[in-house]
Amino acid sequence: MTACLADNAADISTFEEHISMVRNTSVPIYWINLRCDGSVLEKRVTSKERREGNKSKLTDASILRQMIGEHGLLSPRQHDNTVRLIADTIDVSRTLEESVHQLLHILHRQY
Repeated sequence: MTACLADNAADISTFEEHISMVRNTSVPIYWINLRCDGSVLEKRVTSKERREGNKSKLTDASILRQMIGEHGLLSPRQHDNTVRLIADTIDVSRTLEESVHQLLHILHRQY
């Protein structure tokens, strides 16, 4: 599953629902939050390619700043031994290749 869950009651409930599906199993949950430098994120959101793309995406930097100011990502922590939760953060401010390298490092660290 790919989702953007915020630190609020509804999204915490969604997270707990997914955790309950793997509780007492050997199935791991990989929780990886993506972080991006604000200036880089604004540049990406307002890029010409994004504005001219054929998908409906956010292109207004002021709305982006408002969303970031009003919401924070859910950062779950291991509660007990009944769930194998692997939580980490990737900085996606740089190149795609660097982000992939960070992801692979997280995955390989677990095995």
